[in-house]
Amino acid sequence: GHAAYGTSVKVIDEGKKSRVGEITATSFMAYHTLTKTSKDFIGCLRSANEIAEQISQNTTAEVFPYSVFYVFYEQYLTIVHDTIFNLGVSLIGSSVSVSTLVNVGCFLTSRCLLSISLAIKLILYFCYQVLSGITLITLVSLMNLMQAVGISVEFCAHITRAFALSQRITRVARAEEALAEIGSSVLSGITLTKFVGIVILAFSKSQIFKVFYFRMYLCVVVLGAGHGLVFLPVLLSYIGKLIINHVLYGTGPRRRKGQGKHKVLLHF
Repeated sequence: GHAAYGTSVKVIDEGKKSRVGEITATSFMAYHTLTKTSKDFIGCLRSANEIAEQISQNTTAEVFPYSVFYVFYEQYLTIVHDTIFNLGVSLIGSSVSVSTLVNVGCFLTSRCLLSISLAIKLILYFCYQVLSGITLITLVSLMNLMQAVGISVEFCAHITRAFALSQRITRVARAEEALAEIGSSVLSGITLTKFVGIVILAFSKSQIFKVFYFRMYLCVVVLGAGHGLVFLPVLLSYIGKLIINHVLYGTGPRRRKGQGKHKVLLHF
């Protein structure tokens, strides 16, 4: 068996005399059952890890399995946990960054509504993948979901800020003013520019570019525009906070000379 297994045992043949002849690593061959689908390959990898762990617990050696296809399916063992964790961090991070950079941090209601809009868009994004027959639990899908959170913020953050700083009296009037001032910028500066950038991928001959990039990114743009220009303004017109004092950001009329300071009232 030397021809077949001669390289399966690693023996120290030089160095300290006390360690010469010591076996440092060995390998032995095992067989999987017939595998046809990705589910079968994932099951084989999971079973191999369990068997290796049991052997390691009963011996003093550290045992680990190896096969050429393991590297392609290792991601699926933790992809669900990674997806939930990364999406949660993305939503929280987006809310905090928008609160800091777009100046809606002091408006708790606006920040909550923005986070709700992002969460609903992610749910609809999942639904689109299911209806389109796209595999949910893949590394590419996880990357697209992470990017979808960041892209979706652009469609909603500016509308939310314009609503929060509006000087109109009613919620409906403030939502109308926000759309009138910011809606065209969201449509032309964000929606159309992204659409033009991804429409070229529709002519690609690669299936991965057509499915995981063109179709999924197009869904992100359509959902983002729909939420930013339709859903979010309607939501704000119903449950958005009433007017706050315009002096908070210095956007109101200037005080006359000799007048006292304006009082600022914040609604949370």
